[in-house]
Amino acid sequence: MAELQAALEGVRAGTGGCIILEGEPGIGKSTMIDVALDQARAAGVSVASGKATELDRLLPLAGLQKLLAEIPGAESVLRSSVPESNPLLLVRALESCVEEWASGGPVVLSLEDVHWADEMTLLVLRNLVPISTHQCPVLFLFSKRPTDTHSYVSRSLAQLLRDGARLQRVGPLDDADTLRMCTELLGTEPGPEIVRMARECAGNPFLLEELLTTLRKDGHVRMVDGKATVVAGDLPSGFADAVEQHLRCVCGQTRWLLSIASVLGRPFTVQELSMLSGIDVSELIPRVVEAIETSILVEEGPALAFRHDLLRQALYKRLQGPVRSGLHRQAATVLKEAGCSPVETTEHLIRSGQVSSDEAVRTLREAVEQVAPMSPNTAADMILRMLDVLGDDESPASLVAEAVRLLATAGRIADATEIAERRLLHQLNDEEEAALLLGLSEALYVTGRNGSVLEYTARALRKPNLSESQRADLMAIRSWALISSDDLDAAEQHAIGAVEHSTRGGSGAARACGTAAQGVVERLRGRIDRGMRLGLEAVSIADTLRGEALHRHARLWVCRTMVAADRFGEAASFCDRGIREANRMGTRWSQPYYQLCRAELSRASGRLAESHHRALKGLELAEQANVVAPMVHLLALLGELALHEGRMGDAAAHLNRADQLVATEECDHVDVLAWSLAQLFEARDRPDVALETVERIWAELPKRRGLLLHDPGFAVWSVRLGMRLGKHRKARAVMRTAREVADLNPQSSSLLGAALQAEGLLRGDPSLLRQAVQRLRASPRPLLRAEALEDLGRVETGSSRVALLEEARDLYRSSGAARLEARAESALPGRSAGVADEPLREHTSAEWQRLTRSETRVVRLVVEGLTNRAIALKLNLSPHTVDSHLRHSFAKLSVASRVELTRKLLKGGSGQHT
Repeated sequence: MAELQAALEGVRAGTGGCIILEGEPGIGKSTMIDVALDQARAAGVSVASGKATELDRLLPLAGLQKLLAEIPGAESVLRSSVPESNPLLLVRALESCVEEWASGGPVVLSLEDVHWADEMTLLVLRNLVPISTHQCPVLFLFSKRPTDTHSYVSRSLAQLLRDGARLQRVGPLDDADTLRMCTELLGTEPGPEIVRMARECAGNPFLLEELLTTLRKDGHVRMVDGKATVVAGDLPSGFADAVEQHLRCVCGQTRWLLSIASVLGRPFTVQELSMLSGIDVSELIPRVVEAIETSILVEEGPALAFRHDLLRQALYKRLQGPVRSGLHRQAATVLKEAGCSPVETTEHLIRSGQVSSDEAVRTLREAVEQVAPMSPNTAADMILRMLDVLGDDESPASLVAEAVRLLATAGRIADATEIAERRLLHQLNDEEEAALLLGLSEALYVTGRNGSVLEYTARALRKPNLSESQRADLMAIRSWALISSDDLDAAEQHAIGAVEHSTRGGSGAARACGTAAQGVVERLRGRIDRGMRLGLEAVSIADTLRGEALHRHARLWVCRTMVAADRFGEAASFCDRGIREANRMGTRWSQPYYQLCRAELSRASGRLAESHHRALKGLELAEQANVVAPMVHLLALLGELALHEGRMGDAAAHLNRADQLVATEECDHVDVLAWSLAQLFEARDRPDVALETVERIWAELPKRRGLLLHDPGFAVWSVRLGMRLGKHRKARAVMRTAREVADLNPQSSSLLGAALQAEGLLRGDPSLLRQAVQRLRASPRPLLRAEALEDLGRVETGSSRVALLEEARDLYRSSGAARLEARAESALPGRSAGVADEPLREHTSAEWQRLTRSETRVVRLVVEGLTNRAIALKLNLSPHTVDSHLRHSFAKLSVASRVELTRKLLKGGSGQHT
C-alpha cells in the first residue's frame, strides 16, 4: 500500500505513473483501489474508474469504454470510426482528451480486473499510458489476477512494465492486518474464538469480511470482558459457507433468481433477468429490492451487478451441470431475440454444450466477423471452443479452415497445423479439403516451410471441383512459396493466375496477394520500377477492399522494393504504417517482417545501433509468434552487424543459430545468411570457406539477382573475394550481372556506383573507382560510399589518399562499424607506427588482443580519466558508441568498472599508455 500511496502523492505533485496490482481473487485489490480513489477524490483529484468483466474479453474496446466513460470527449472518440481505421490515431485522440482533462488538475484512471480486458483495449492502453504519464499528471491504476505468461494480457502488461509501470503484488493479510480488519469491522477488539475463525480465512480479506459481517448481522457476536466473541455455536469458515450464510438473509426465490443472474457473467437489467427466468418484471421487483437491500446486488446505472464477483462465481459453481447448461441455452435464445451481440450469444451457446451445428455455425460466423478484424486471437479461440463442443465429426470443414487461418494470422502456427492435420484425416469433399489445405498452407508459409506449402497447394489444385475463390487463393499462396524457392517463372505464372481467377469471382485478398507477388518477382529480376508499380497497385487494391485483403500486408513487400530503390524516406513511412496496421489487426506473423524491414533500412542508412535494436525487437516478436522464416533473416542481419562492430563471437553465435534453424526447421536456404556467413569466414581469414558458402549464389547468376538488389555491396565484396582467390572468371560474372542490374535501374546511384566500383577493382582502373565514388556521393548508403572511398584511397597517392581514407574512416565511425573503421585507419600512411592507434602491444595476453582498435582508443582515454562524453567529443563518436565500446571491453577483459579496468591495465603493462 505504501507504493500506491507514494504514487498518489506523486500525481498530486504533478508526476504521472502507472501501478498494476496483482493478486489472487478476493485478496483485497479492489479494496485497495477503492481506498486510493476515495483518498484521491478527497484531495481534489479527478477520478475515472471502471471494472472489466469476463464478457469484455470478447468485445473490442469494451474495457476501454468503461475506463474512459467519465472523461469529456472520450466517449465520442470511441464511437467514431477512428478505432477501426487506426488504433494509434485513437491513442492520439484519447491522449488529447486525457491531456485536456488533466489540464485542470491531476487525474487518476482506474480499471479493475484488467485480465478480462480485450486485445484492442490492451493495445490502446500500452500505447496511451506511457504517452499520457510522461506528459500529464495522470496516474493509471490497474488490478489483475496472475495470468498465463504467454497470454496477450501478460505481454501487454509486460510492455507497460518495460515503459516504467510498477507491479505491486498483493498477498494475503498477515496476522496484524487480520486483527486490525477484525477490529474495524466489529468496532472492538476480537476475542480468541473470532481470531481463530479469522485466521482460517487464510488472509483473504473478502472471506474475512463476509464471515464477520454475517456473524454480526445474524446476532452471533456479543461483548465479553470488552472483547467480541461468538455465541450460538461454531460457524464454518470456508468461502462457500460464508456465501451461504450471507444468502440466508434472503428468501429462496431471491436466491434462485440470483443463481440465474450469475449465468449472464456481467451486469444485467431487470428486463433481461425477467426474460431469462420467465417471471414478469412486476413480480421480480420485490426480489431485486431485497437483493439490493442485503448488499448482494448493487446498482450500476440502469443495470444491476453483484457487489463482488466472487459472490456470482460461487452461485454459478453451485448450479448443477444440466441446470447450468439449460440456463446458458436459454440465455443464448433470449439475448439473440433481444438483438444482443452475436459474441455474447456465441459464448452462451458454447457454454451450453448442446447446440445444433447449423445454428452454432451461423451465430459463430456472425461473432467472428465482428471480432476478428481487431482481435484474431479471440476469434480463433471462439472457433476452437465451438469445435470442441461440436466434435470432429460434426464440425464443418469450412469452420475448421477459418480457425486455421485465424490462428495463423495471430501467429499460433502449432495450433493451426494440429487442428488442420487432424481434420484432414476425415472424409472430405473437394471444396472442404481444399479449404483446409489452403489454411494449412498459409500457416506453414509464414514459418518458412515452403516445401510443405508447395506439396499441399499442388494437392488442392488437383481437385476438379474448386470455386474460383479457392483456386485464386491457392495459386496466390503457392506463388509466394515459389518465390521463396527461387522459381520465379512458376511464381509469376501462379501470381497471374491468382489475379485472373479472383477477377472471375475470387477473393479480393487473392487479387492483392497475386499482384504483390508479381511485384516481388519483378524486383528479384532486377526491374525495380516495374516491381514498384505492381506493389503499389497491390496496396491500392488492399486499401480499397479492406478486410482480408489488408491481412496480406502488400505494403510490407513494397517497403522492401523501396529500400532497393534507395527511396528510404518513403520506405520508412510505408513500413511504419504497416506496423500500425499489423498492431490494429493482430496479424502477429507480419510484425517481425516489418521490424526486419525497418532494421534493414537502418542498416542501409548507416545506423547500425538502431538496426541492432530493431532486429532484436523483430527477433523477440518472431520467437513469440513462432514464425521461423524472419528469424533466419534477423539472425543473419544481427550477425552482420556484430561483424561490422568487431564482435566476432556474437557474430558467430547469431549466424550459427540461423544456420541451425535452416537445417532443422525445413526452411529454404537464405541468400543473406550465406553472405553473412561468408563475410564471417573471410574476416577469420578463411576465404576458401567463404567462397564455398556463396558459390551456389554465384553459379546461378545472372538469373539469381536478389542479393544484388538487397545490398549492392555484395557485388563489390564478391569481386574482391574472387580476385583474392584467383577466381577471375567468377568475379567477372558477378561484375557483369551487377552492371546489368544497374542498367535496368539507371535512377539508382547505389546500383550504378557499386557496379562501377566492382569493375574498377576487377580491372585495376582508378578512373572507374573515381566514377564509383562520384555516383555514390548521391547514394543514401554511407557504408557503401565508405567502401568505395577506401578502395579509391588505397590506389591514390599523397594528400588525396589521406583525405579519401579519412573520409571513409569517419563514415564507418559515424555508422558504428568499428571493425571497418579500424581497417580504414590502418591504411592511412604512417598510422601503423603510432602508439596511440596500435593495440595494447605491451599486453600480450589473448584477452587484451581481443580488443578492436576503436575499443583500444576508448580504453586508453578511460585510463586517462576522461568521461564518456569527453571521449565522445575527442574521438568524434556518439556517447552511445563510446558506451558500447566500453561495455564490450569490460566483457572481453572480465572487469566490471572503470577502476578495475585501470588497475588491470597498469598491472599488466609498462605504464606507457599515452
